[in-house]
Amino acid sequence: MKQQYVHERSIRVTGVQKSDIRKYLPDARISRKGRVTRIDYPMQAYGAETVLNAVSQAFDIEDISIQAPDIDTVVSHIFSREKEAYAL
Repeated sequence: MKQQYVHERSIRVTGVQKSDIRKYLPDARISRKGRVTRIDYPMQAYGAETVLNAVSQAFDIEDISIQAPDIDTVVSHIFSREKEAYAL
């Protein structure tokens, strides 16, 4: 099952390959520890909405909504028919 946790400066996911992420976020630093893949990205370069949209494409997640009063406090809820993840 694919899961993702969105933080202010990184996204942690399980169930995806580095190459899938690399297609949509070529400049992001990607590291893997066990089953968890961590994506660090420059918020100023991408912006939270761009990153989350790219991640939704890479992970085949259908709907993404963002409630963000500013770039530093990103709170999002990501839903699809098969997967459900909440931002921390």
